[in-house]
Amino acid sequence: MFNPFSFYKIFANILRSNVSARETAIGVCVAMFLGFTPLNGPFALFLFIIFVIFRLSSISTLFTLPLFKLLYVAGLAHVADRIGSFLLIDAVSLKEFWRVFINLPIVAYLDINNTIVFGGIALSIALSPLVYFVSKKVNIAFRSRYQEKTKNIKLFQKLAAANLAPQAPASAGLSGFKKFTSRLNTRRFVPWFIGLVVFQLSFGLFISPFFSNFIVGKVNEYSRAKIDIGRANIWPLTLSFSLRDVKIFNPDNVGERLIYIKGASVRVSPLGFLAKRLVVSKVNLNEVQATLEGTSDGSFNIQKLTQAKQEQKPGLGQIFQGLLKKKDLFSRAYELLKKGSSKKAVEEAKLKRSEDQKTVQEVSDLARGKMVYFKKARDRYLFEIKSLDVNNASLYVKSEDGQAIEVEDTHIKIRNLALDPQSGAHFDALHLAGGLNKEGKRVGSLEFVFDKTFVKDVQKTEFNVNLKDVQLEAVRFIYADSLPVDLQQGVLNLHSLSTVMDEALDSRSSLSLKNHKFAAKGGANLMPEIAPMSLICGALNDIPTVVLKFDITGTVDKPEFSSFVKSLMDLVKPALKGAQEKVAGQGLGAIGTLFKQK
Repeated sequence: MFNPFSFYKIFANILRSNVSARETAIGVCVAMFLGFTPLNGPFALFLFIIFVIFRLSSISTLFTLPLFKLLYVAGLAHVADRIGSFLLIDAVSLKEFWRVFINLPIVAYLDINNTIVFGGIALSIALSPLVYFVSKKVNIAFRSRYQEKTKNIKLFQKLAAANLAPQAPASAGLSGFKKFTSRLNTRRFVPWFIGLVVFQLSFGLFISPFFSNFIVGKVNEYSRAKIDIGRANIWPLTLSFSLRDVKIFNPDNVGERLIYIKGASVRVSPLGFLAKRLVVSKVNLNEVQATLEGTSDGSFNIQKLTQAKQEQKPGLGQIFQGLLKKKDLFSRAYELLKKGSSKKAVEEAKLKRSEDQKTVQEVSDLARGKMVYFKKARDRYLFEIKSLDVNNASLYVKSEDGQAIEVEDTHIKIRNLALDPQSGAHFDALHLAGGLNKEGKRVGSLEFVFDKTFVKDVQKTEFNVNLKDVQLEAVRFIYADSLPVDLQQGVLNLHSLSTVMDEALDSRSSLSLKNHKFAAKGGANLMPEIAPMSLICGALNDIPTVVLKFDITGTVDKPEFSSFVKSLMDLVKPALKGAQEKVAGQGLGAIGTLFKQK
């Protein structure tokens, strides 16, 4: 019911309020910001939150807001739009600044990139000094003239007795941080805090599980993966969520499960979220089972999950295309290296990197004003994962003919993984370590590290491979097609560190091999000018433990193996010397020349 004394209560509060003239002037300036921008936008909500948290002169804001809004409707809205259009669209030199500023945390949510909103803010900032000064002077003059006259009026005395006119400011005599905290409106803030805690717990425990189907639908909509989630718990205030029983299926065959994850925890970056971007700071996956298998069309099954929905740009998925046909896994891995580090690929990567650094302006028309977006390539990714940790995983590696090996107790860490339905996937670093298991028997262990960076526009790629006590007969399908000889058995230890600067290759390796058995492969000869392959294989079989240290240089397109050849010949030379008289033709002359040099 309307109270006829409401106006007098407000008037009494203006005259006898404990709010200073400075704070009253600030309230008028806030009214101007509200009046010169749309009240149904996020910027207005931002100002409302400030009202909730801080003690401001809300009365002066409410009294002057209609005046500013009337001026806005009368014509200043058009002026604001023109100002915003000039600053956001026409001022090309400010494009990079706007990209950074508009994507700042919190600012990204305020629609600052709307020309009519930003124009209103700019106009308010320009007029604030004048409005503040005039409001402060008017407030002081108003109080000094009318406060004395009203204090003897009975109505105002009754209102004062009803504590409508508070006493001296609580912040009087305080300074610094204490003065700032005294302006916090704790009576409003505490209920909001309690309400948010209740919301966090109720949403995470009782409401979020019902959102599982919605989450799955959105993920399946924006990626080629077909995903099923048993349970999802979302904790909105801490920007985290947990998943249980995640199943990822082959998008081309939903009956084939590629990956199973028993438990996952995800934490979203607060700064990324406040900047209106989905950036995941940390992902932990536990008890993962995955199957890596070649398919007849020359691709990996898991590769299909990272392919772009529309093959317009080369993504991670396309790199795998054509690598499996009649090739073992080692050959495919080397083809990956060649495709990613060849001269052509490096030049394309540099050009793309240069283009990615440029800020692109995109403008879209609205009913009122225009939305202006400033983006770089990384801003176009659907989401990013800064760090992805996979623990206690089992990775099944299969060939087309059914041979398989399990990488058990696997730990995988991926850094800066970015995914986009149009561009595919990208990551900067990968670390994989685990034990090798063949039919329930331990057959060695491996560690693989991949790291790609740019040093002064030079692409630097590092590969670090460590194999320990690997039973070669168990993993022959991985390397059999790559070697010029048939290595039927043996126990291998290998340490290899390879660095590719642009396309220049520098690889340093050391290996030891025992219990081995080499055989010549039809039509292949490693060094025809030195000795027949059968003779070299026999010499290697006579050595109890083969130990080699060698370098590989050149480029990824044309590697130079001279160091490896020399190391190998130094190793087999004693055995070849005993068989020198058995070698005929060119091989005999070449060996004789070799020993004369010694």
